[in-house]
Amino acid sequence: MVSSSSSSCNFPAIYNFGDSNSDTGGRSAALTQIPPPYGETNLGNPPKRGIIGFLELAAAEKLGLPYMSAYLDSVGTNFGRGVNFAATNSSNLAIQTNVTVDQTVATIPGILDAAIQQLYGEGARAFWIHNTGPIGCLPFMAVPFKFRNGTLNQNGCVAYQNDVVQEFNQQLKERVNNLSVAAFTYVDLYSAKLSLISDAKNQGFVDPLNYCCGTFVPTFVMCGLSAHVNGTTVHGDACGDPQDQIGWDSIHFTDAANSWISSRILNCSMSDPPSPISSACP
Repeated sequence: MVSSSSSSCNFPAIYNFGDSNSDTGGRSAALTQIPPPYGETNLGNPPKRGIIGFLELAAAEKLGLPYMSAYLDSVGTNFGRGVNFAATNSSNLAIQTNVTVDQTVATIPGILDAAIQQLYGEGARAFWIHNTGPIGCLPFMAVPFKFRNGTLNQNGCVAYQNDVVQEFNQQLKERVNNLSVAAFTYVDLYSAKLSLISDAKNQGFVDPLNYCCGTFVPTFVMCGLSAHVNGTTVHGDACGDPQDQIGWDSIHFTDAANSWISSRILNCSMSDPPSPISSACP
């Protein structure tokens, strides 16, 4: 693992390559703006950008970077010049219900190699690599499993799904530790999220299996949508105040939860090496 010898880095920008759990602005940028109730707690504006939004705000303060929107107009310019930039990569592992755990684990090496090698080939030289969070704790996974008479663990999570995630994260860390061509900071997002979920009440949050927008009863209705059940319309409305909720829409976290997690990332307690973003350069 490469550590920085410089007291301050000169990054032109921070780019995020990850799924919607790391950057909720991706869909708005690539397709169309996400409609209400997304954004209602942000004064009616588009949704905040998840964890990357909080990290970008901190980077803007520490590194003097402009706060970027989800619309990355300058990506091509910076890639073409081959400049160093910090790439926050939230690893994405899909756990499918129609394949075995062994089949899922077998796909891990290819997932890990592709993302890092491609970004390095495009010019990335400083990486903050976030591992995958406890997928088995998402209400979208845990609630249907419980409805099918599955047994959740002490944290209200699907244990075997988290086992797969931990195997993925272990292989990810081993690969990062063996890379020496760039500056890599491995961030244990899994532990940060599980710490919040397992201590939700003491941290001011309600039961992690609850979430703000959408419903599973009497049928699954996604946030902001509706469904007709036995002549009755069921709405996937949002709760009035999500500040004490960890889950926003059964898959994504609320701003309050993302803020809590980001504070743990920014104090370097989840990082290896424990370097601040201002010193995470080659």
